[in-house]
Amino acid sequence: MLCPMAQRHQAPFVGFFERDALRQDRRRGRRRTVIVSLAIHGVVLGALVGYSVWHVDELWGPSVKVKVFAPAAAPAEAR
Repeated sequence: MLCPMAQRHQAPFVGFFERDALRQDRRRGRRRTVIVSLAIHGVVLGALVGYSVWHVDELWGPSVKVKVFAPAAAPAEAR
């Protein structure tokens, strides 16, 4: 059993220890939240990339026919 003088001197330090314990619990909670958030974002990003790759539609040809003309050869006199 502690003497009354020792009990009186320990009381102020109990608050520091309790506050440190709460601070560590908050840190662990925040760390877990960040890890879970990053994991969920990674899964969603992977699903979006996979969906976009898997569901690529085939590109169509142009609906209007286009004729491409090559320039005529230069006349022999211009060379």
